[in-house]
This record gives sequence, C-alpha cells and structure tokens, in this order.
Amino acid sequence: MNRVDSTDAAVAARLSHVLRVAAQVWESTLEGTAGSGQVRILRSVAAGATGLVEISSALELDHSTVSVGVRSLIGRGLLESASDPRDRRRRRVRITDAGESLLERAAATEAQALARVLGRVEEAELVAAIEVLDRVVSTLR
Repeated sequence: MNRVDSTDAAVAARLSHVLRVAAQVWESTLEGTAGSGQVRILRSVAAGATGLVEISSALELDHSTVSVGVRSLIGRGLLESASDPRDRRRRRVRITDAGESLLERAAATEAQALARVLGRVEEAELVAAIEVLDRVVSTLR
C-alpha cells in the first residue's frame, strides 16, 4: 500500500467515525422531541415545501420515506394535511403551532450541543473544515 492509499484509508475511517458520532450526538440532543428525519421534514415544510414531491426533492429522500414521516408527524399533531384548493386530488401539509414549537426546542438543543462540541475549536479551523467538507460533498454528488 502506498502512502496515498494509506492516507485515503485513514481519512475515510476518520470521516466515517466522525459521521457516526455526530449522528449519535444529534439524535441524543433531539431526544424527547422527534427523530432527525422528522425534524428535517418539519424544517422543509416550515421553509415552504407543502407537497410530498417538494419535501422529497428538498431533502433528497425517497417519496415513500417522506410519506411515512409525514403521516407520523400528522398523527402527532405536528403537521396537518388538507386538499390542495387548485387540485383536489393532491394533499398539502402545513406545520402546526405544536410543530413550530418542537422546531424551536430542537434548534435550541442543537445550538447548545454545537456550542459544547465546537466551543474548543478556533473559528479559522471551523472555516477550513467547512470548506473541506463542502468540497467532499460536491465530489460525492
């Protein structure tokens, strides 16, 4: 194995570990509110997506995954559904006051977790890390 292969493997292993830990931290901060997938759906609806196709596209998720999440959120009273006034065959969703409240709580707990996790990292390091991660994401797409 040459040096580049070894470095690539080390970076891949470290990135995989960071993603697992970050997901665990995020899920634990949302405990008692909703899962990360449901929070993402709520945020998408709050930002203006009202149909399943729009939500699926915005989140880059499969339509069936979003459909299950939306049904769960409707059942919990965090979203509500109504017929589209322009096309009665289609359903539209909107966030409820309870859904807005949950998003506010989720944002506050996420901010606290980020402050705790990133509090010891210099701003220049964060900027550099964001730039690298943005390049990685654009390469993956």
